Amino acid sequence: MKKNGFTLIELIVALTIFLIAFLGLIPLLIKQVDANKMNHLRNVAVNIAQEKIDSLSVIDFNSLANSMDNVSVDNNVYQVTTDVIDLNTYQKQINVTVSWKYKSKDYRVSMSLVRSN
Repeated sequence: MKKNGFTLIELIVALTIFLIAFLGLIPLLIKQVDANKMNHLRNVAVNIAQEKIDSLSVIDFNSLANSMDNVSVDNNVYQVTTDVIDLNTYQKQINVTVSWKYKSKDYRVSMSLVRSN
């Protein structure tokens, strides 16, 4: 007599193989989630730096000064440091650095702008 379908043993073996394969993928999934979070934090930092550069490009030339601020986005704190360097009487270099911590490591992005009077 020929039976169609799977026996219980075949089903258990198939599920065991599937489970072993899935458990092997869990570290990869965790790593991918971590990489996505890091990319999000970096994108936010780049946006903060760009906004700061944009705001410094329109204020009065003689009002440019060094500063340090903290910006909080999505429960993450970013430190924004602005350094203004006089290149000559008519030009200043503006360096904006945005720093943050993630998993006890320090990260930063920097942007620069040269402004003329």
